[in-house]
Amino acid sequence: MKKSILSFVLVATTSIFYAQSTLDKYDGMDDVNTILVNKKMFELMSKVHADSNDAQMQNYLNLTKKIDDLKVFSTTNPNVGQEMKITAENYIKTTNLNQLKQIKEGNKIATVYTDSGATNAQVKELFMFVNSPENGESVLMDVKGNFNLNEIGLLIDKMQIPGGAYLKQATGQP
Repeated sequence: MKKSILSFVLVATTSIFYAQSTLDKYDGMDDVNTILVNKKMFELMSKVHADSNDAQMQNYLNLTKKIDDLKVFSTTNPNVGQEMKITAENYIKTTNLNQLKQIKEGNKIATVYTDSGATNAQVKELFMFVNSPENGESVLMDVKGNFNLNEIGLLIDKMQIPGGAYLKQATGQP
């Protein structure tokens, strides 16, 4: 019995560690641009005093209260881009994410995955990988929290996230 419990704890710990370190390995890597925003920073952002008449800003500040973690890694190095593609494929295999949409424009492919919350529009995790072999551009993005999929365009616009146009297209936003 003790061996079973120990085995379970070891597997669970390894899975959690793997999920965190899988994407974090790109933080600080040469040729990789990084955006990392944690829950604490989103909480601080939500407390910014803004014009109460600006509905879009108020919606953005409300959205920041719902996001726990944002990670975006982008590169134009084809070797790193290929590594990101493999990382994305492996990450999808080890998580509970479902493909929301794939967008193909020429050689550029953007794939968006989600883990739904209480409703189809509620999302606990949104994962996107954009691969453009012709110019070597690759973007890996992971957003965690409990937010409405229709609100994500606000985050994309305000933070100018690489590959954001594909994400807005995948979620049907203008």
